[in-house]
Amino acid sequence: MKTLAAIFLLILIVYNLKIASLIIYKVKFKLYIFIIGILLSLTLFYLWLNYTKDLLGFILGLLAIGLFFTFTLGQGLREDGFVLFLGTSPILKFVPFNDIKGVDLSLDKFNDLILEIKAYSTGYKQIYRVGDMDKIINFLSENLDYKFNIK
Repeated sequence: MKTLAAIFLLILIVYNLKIASLIIYKVKFKLYIFIIGILLSLTLFYLWLNYTKDLLGFILGLLAIGLFFTFTLGQGLREDGFVLFLGTSPILKFVPFNDIKGVDLSLDKFNDLILEIKAYSTGYKQIYRVGDMDKIINFLSENLDYKFNIK
């Protein structure tokens, strides 16, 4: 059963990496994601050391942590659309520009660029580096068929 779960996690990781491989503007790396990854790693090591000591169990835990990093850091903007994390599954979703219903841009209190993307009757939020703001605005104005809102 662990082998089947490991194969399933590996397939999800490869799928997410394939979708995210064409990203030209990645979401901003946040420190809390790194901290969560460290906490997950420590929890994995503790559980493995105290309960299973099974190599396949350890590999399964590493794959789960790898999947966490692919869906948190694999989001961004591609030449043909957005790569979004839906929040309900660990699978990244590619959304082409023609399925986007609206995009709002704003700056938050930490001076990060916030993109609020409306697609499939849901809103998605992504955070980008403010240094990429001009490039992202130019890129979106060239690729979206409508005006987007800058707050």
